[in-house]
Amino acid sequence: MPANTSAFLLALLAFALPSLGADWRPVTPEELALKQSKSDPNADAECLFRDVRIENTAVGHFHSQTTSYIRFKIFNDRGREKYSDVKLEYEGKEHISDVAARTIHPDGTIIDLKRDAVFDKVEVKKGGLKVKVISFALPSVEPGSIIEYRYVEDEGEVLFTYIPLDVQTEYPVDEVTFHVKPATNSYVALPAMRVMNFGCNPEQGRADTKGFYPFTVHNVPAFHNEPYSPAGLAAKQWILVYYEENDKTGKDKYWAAIGKQENAKAKEQIKISGEMKQTAADIVSKGKTDDEKLSLLADYCRKNMKNIDGPDVTTEEREAYKPNLNSADTFRRKVGTPADIDFAFVALAQAAGFDARRARVADRRAFIFNPQIQSAFFLNNGDAAVQVDGKWKFYDVSDEFAPPGTLTWPEQGVWALLPDSKDSEWVETPLLTSDQTRIQRIADITLSEAGDVDGNIRELYWGNESIKWRIEHARQNDSEREASIRESIKERYADFDVSDIKVTVSPDASRPVGVSYHLSVKGYAQRTGKRIFLRPSFFTVGQAAYFTDANRNNIIYFDYPWSETDSVDIHMPAGYELDHPEAPPSFEFKPVGKYTAKVSLVKATNTMLYRRNFVFGGDKIPQFDVPQYKPIKAIFDQIHASDEHMITLKQSDTPPDAPTQGH
Repeated sequence: MPANTSAFLLALLAFALPSLGADWRPVTPEELALKQSKSDPNADAECLFRDVRIENTAVGHFHSQTTSYIRFKIFNDRGREKYSDVKLEYEGKEHISDVAARTIHPDGTIIDLKRDAVFDKVEVKKGGLKVKVISFALPSVEPGSIIEYRYVEDEGEVLFTYIPLDVQTEYPVDEVTFHVKPATNSYVALPAMRVMNFGCNPEQGRADTKGFYPFTVHNVPAFHNEPYSPAGLAAKQWILVYYEENDKTGKDKYWAAIGKQENAKAKEQIKISGEMKQTAADIVSKGKTDDEKLSLLADYCRKNMKNIDGPDVTTEEREAYKPNLNSADTFRRKVGTPADIDFAFVALAQAAGFDARRARVADRRAFIFNPQIQSAFFLNNGDAAVQVDGKWKFYDVSDEFAPPGTLTWPEQGVWALLPDSKDSEWVETPLLTSDQTRIQRIADITLSEAGDVDGNIRELYWGNESIKWRIEHARQNDSEREASIRESIKERYADFDVSDIKVTVSPDASRPVGVSYHLSVKGYAQRTGKRIFLRPSFFTVGQAAYFTDANRNNIIYFDYPWSETDSVDIHMPAGYELDHPEAPPSFEFKPVGKYTAKVSLVKATNTMLYRRNFVFGGDKIPQFDVPQYKPIKAIFDQIHASDEHMITLKQSDTPPDAPTQGH
């Protein structure tokens, strides 16, 4: 067929397509004829556009609804496998409806998704997390097809004052457009809609006839979820749409106004009754130091005040709950929101004579914040702050996983605003150091002539590692914890048996979490003739390398500094001895950390002792810019190589039980 005839027919086809579905955009001849990605010739598919409409209103009642419409061009079978199966996750009171999808072949054939091919189910993710999912498979997809789908997400009767728009996704997009209708209320004048851009520069258009303002970003690259990247939106392109009463500009003016607002709210919340004064006096009388007194106050709040949002509250209690008016109300009723319990602790601390406030605190899981960014959206947590010996200590008394005076890791090493009527203060929250956050592992194992190992293992998790373990596993039962331990072992060893699993979790969150078990691993070492080849770094053998990509797009970011201390005793088989044993080289990479490994022998019991120590980060959050990636990768490559270091055992010339001959 002549080229001009083909183009003419494609044009006619594109003109006809809209009539087959009034809500679908026209498909252009260029899209039908597209053979490869415009931005990446090796791409398996290309997202031609992503169109999102957000309506956030309060007319009669609050209502928030998002409509998404996405179109892909599929280039090969890998693209078909990646994008023809769609999963849409939602949670809480959210609801997804009006799902529609279709496949368009290059010849113009259209195959619509049938209604009964859309499934609403609950899936269980790693760690036991349950999520609700709408899933469907696009019909009859093949290389060259266009696939598209749309759906409506209803967040319920809520009015969002902060709306983060995720520009970047796991696939490249030619064009991303957000249509945002400013929030309205029939009875109250809401603040004007404002916009902040992060990593992108969207084109902002005029409102359409329905009042939606478009924000468009072109040629958006795929977001690569690289290992050890910042969490949340910190490494992505995104847009923040928000509504705030505070119209002050300039860092000092803006945050001074926020501090005054928060201070005024605190004055309304913090009310100290006579009973509270007496209780505070009784509690602190049992402590010798200020730290002890505050820990006792925090412990009192944790034991006597129930978090209405916590797992120990029944549905009936939650439904019957009425908001507290102030801290005296919370103290009397012994139940409240996390903020209520924070204010009750602050009130008790003030009653005991301390300078105590409720601070606004950033959260590193969402964004890496600094005060140059002028929006209270980024100070999305609240904690109690108390001045002790000229320094501020922070308490989250409604969080059972963090010891008194320690926040969980997402709130460590971040900016916090201490409100005041005149001079609000910025401080950085304390960060647990690599000495305080450590993993201690002990193995006492016996090696057989066949290369199998069998023995007892013990692991201790301190500091942030303890907090992290508690967050992930505290709500699990014994069988769920055992399954998690088996799964972690399975990641390193193919043929193993684990038994006698015990987990020790002290109610005192300052104590370490302990895990012990008996482990047998088949074929841990390799035997060849009279030699056995053994990797002594038992706890790190089989772990994947930290970094495998040659290049990097995102900054390198570890959640917190930490250290690892491994003690491995390997009882060697009778008749075998070490053949020129050499430990992997120790090295320092100042000022970030160090790696040491030592090998020694106890001849009396024919036991090899392997000692490994790894420290990373010191007293700062380990984060590095992209140009530092190759040096950081080189450090971790060397650590990985050292952890895979092989030691040789050889059969001794003299049988173990044979007497020596005299002369």
